[in-house]
Amino acid sequence: MFTAIGSVAQTASTPHAKVPDSSKVITDPAQIVAKDKFDIQPFTIDKLYMTRTVGDSTWSPDDKQVAFVTNISGRNNIWVVSAQSGWPMQLTVSNQRQTGIAWSPKGRWIAYNSDYDGNEQWDIFLVAAENGQIVNLTNTRRFQKKAPRGPRTARSWPTA
Repeated sequence: MFTAIGSVAQTASTPHAKVPDSSKVITDPAQIVAKDKFDIQPFTIDKLYMTRTVGDSTWSPDDKQVAFVTNISGRNNIWVVSAQSGWPMQLTVSNQRQTGIAWSPKGRWIAYNSDYDGNEQWDIFLVAAENGQIVNLTNTRRFQKKAPRGPRTARSWPTA
């Protein structure tokens, strides 16, 4: 019923809409042939595994740059590119995962989360947008707590 009402409303709002001509024959998909393009290289399994990804991204406060996480270099790191285009500049060089990127209000720093070898002891870092200088704000590796022994109940886990 909602579909019918929506169709009536759409038809009423667009009085000059073209109605498909039923006298035209619809092309048979089996008869469609792509033009040959000889300069394309085959897509191999090796190329599939070299496919790069882009993860988190965020605009700078002045809208002149975009920071993003990508594995262009083989590992997920933070890169920055001009909003006008061009090749991005790599800010972080690390084998550790980096997520949750956010610019500082003045655009001088980019904050991000990173853990050590997947241990999920997340640290908060800053990286300077201008030169890649890194500051670890939390240093959790020095303060790791051991998991409690016994059953995992709400009372057995640390509250802090």
